[in-house]
Amino acid sequence: VIHRDIKPENIIRRASDKKLVLVDFGASKQVRRTSMSVTGTVIGSAEYCAPEQAMGKPQYGSDLYSLGVTCLYLLTQVSPFDLYDSLEAEWVWRDYLNGNQVSDKLGKILERLVETVFKKRYQSVAEVWADLQQKYAEKPTIRNNPKNIIPKTVKKTPNTNLQPLVIKNPHKASTQEFEFDIVTVNSKGREINRRRGQAECIIEDLGNGVTLEMVLIPGGTFTMGAPSGEAGSSYAERPQHRVTIKPFLMGKYPVTQAQWQQVASFPKLQRDLSPDPSDFKGLNLPVEKVSWYDVIEWYARLSKRIGKPYRLPSEAEWEYAARAGTTSPFHVGDTLTTDLANYDGNHTYSSGPKGAYREQTTPVGQFQHANAFGLYDIHGNVWEWCADPWHRRYTGAPSDGRGWDGNHNRDKNNPEYLVNLLESRDKRVLRGGSWNVSPGFCRCAYRDRGIPDDLNGNLGFRVACAL
Repeated sequence: VIHRDIKPENIIRRASDKKLVLVDFGASKQVRRTSMSVTGTVIGSAEYCAPEQAMGKPQYGSDLYSLGVTCLYLLTQVSPFDLYDSLEAEWVWRDYLNGNQVSDKLGKILERLVETVFKKRYQSVAEVWADLQQKYAEKPTIRNNPKNIIPKTVKKTPNTNLQPLVIKNPHKASTQEFEFDIVTVNSKGREINRRRGQAECIIEDLGNGVTLEMVLIPGGTFTMGAPSGEAGSSYAERPQHRVTIKPFLMGKYPVTQAQWQQVASFPKLQRDLSPDPSDFKGLNLPVEKVSWYDVIEWYARLSKRIGKPYRLPSEAEWEYAARAGTTSPFHVGDTLTTDLANYDGNHTYSSGPKGAYREQTTPVGQFQHANAFGLYDIHGNVWEWCADPWHRRYTGAPSDGRGWDGNHNRDKNNPEYLVNLLESRDKRVLRGGSWNVSPGFCRCAYRDRGIPDDLNGNLGFRVACAL
């Protein structure tokens, strides 16, 4: 039997005997031993789906692939899409262990479980079990076991001398609480409330006097997207849906040119980075003219140096962090003014006033107010790349805050799938607006898209990191 949908959600702990049990056999298929495979409709969750299964040809080894990916997710708590580097065609799960200890022996077994080349992968559970027994020298075996019961793992006393497998970081991080102003305006842009907020941030020392401030974003559930009555909203921001976000860290500001230059000086991993790509020069200005691919390389260098899984935020994480508990078009209220953000002030939103058009980026934190989470420059200044591929609307979007993969809803008979395929073309999500757009594009719910190798004078990004 091929299960075809092994993933964490389909493994439960049975109350009666506390054993782990595989559930939801709705996608399972019985297969003749002579054929070893089944053809037909593509079934399974994209994040955990083996390559041959994604092409409609699952085999017994496809379930083993899904089991392996499940193990990698449980070890890292990171979306499998982020654990596989499609550019280098290799798994990078070890970069996200974040202190979890995995021996070389177990690592090799996991690597073979998730081998994308089918012939190199384990072909049966018996093979996996034999390797586990051999590598860990366990005496119980699956042979001579008439009831086919897998022996219980022998409990061992943990070795307290083991050190976490993390990269040593010569620059220590510090934690501090900080205070900030939270501003609210009415529909005409007049300030109606100003209060003090407080948040906690981690300050990473990147070297050469350059630091990176990461704000603790508390977990919670929010309504993602915009209602049909919100001025300037479109079908791309609907249907509204509830999303639950786990706590994570996010950059207090967009990444600056000083931060970009420092990390760009770290050793190259996959691609070259220009140390000074921006049109508007200034160490405290946000970096711009960086492609999505450039940003991924920048994150990889930073993660390797610091030893933490830095990454782009998912689109859901970005909007949750931007709103900071508000439901209005902007975290400041029903409109935006150029006293509060950097955008093209020749244009207005709702009953708001016209204002300045600065025609370039402004230093991060210049407006001296933040949202309720302590994040600055959410609206305007530079567009911020997100991890997700573009989807034309939220039909079928995940509800757990993870990135939405590009292969979701692959029913080729579904018109939504076909239109999305034509519109996406591997584009990536952009959020927040920029210095040269009207305020409507700076709304919390507004979604835009860009080609991942695009270099534009209004494209920047903000750092995220698993807690």
